[in-house]
Amino acid sequence: MAAPETQTKIFISYRRSGEIGFVGRLTDRLVSVYGEKNVFRDISGLRSGEAFEQRIGSKLSEATVVIAVIGAGWVGRRPFRRPRILADGDWVRKEIEHALVSETPVIPVLLGDAVLPTRDQLPASLKGLLSVHTGRIRDESWESDCSTLIGAINAVALGRTAEDDEISFVWRG
Repeated sequence: MAAPETQTKIFISYRRSGEIGFVGRLTDRLVSVYGEKNVFRDISGLRSGEAFEQRIGSKLSEATVVIAVIGAGWVGRRPFRRPRILADGDWVRKEIEHALVSETPVIPVLLGDAVLPTRDQLPASLKGLLSVHTGRIRDESWESDCSTLIGAINAVALGRTAEDDEISFVWRG
C-alpha cells in the first residue's frame, strides 16, 4: 500500500523494553512506505549531544499521526513504586499527552499478545486510549497487520473522518 500524496509525518512512541525488535521492524516498514525523513523514532532520530527534549517536542509538533506502540511492559511496572505511565515525567505519557493537546491523532498498536492496560492503570489523561479500536501487530500476520495500520495512517493523512474500519483505530482525545 502506497503513502498518500500528502506529506505524512509519523512519530513512533514506545517504551524501550521487551519488544524493541518489533518496534525496529515496524519503523523499517513505515520508512519503506513514507521515507526516512517522515518517520521519527528516537533511536535513529537523535544525534549525540542533541537536546533530546526539544527535538522530541519538535518532532511531535510536526507529526501528522502518533503511533502509540503498546508492548507487554508498556505500563512500566516497577517494584515498590507506581508504574512509570502514572509518573508525570514518564516520556511515553508525555509524548501521548503532547499529541492529544496538539490534536494530533494517535493510533494505539498492540505488539504480539500484549493487552491494553485497564482504566485504573492509566492516568486520567490517557483513559480515552481504551475507547478506540486498537491495532495489533503480530509476527504471524505481519504483512496484513502492517497493511491495516498503513491504511489507517493514510486515512488520517488524507483527513478522512468517516467511521470505517481504518478510522476506528484513531484516538483523537
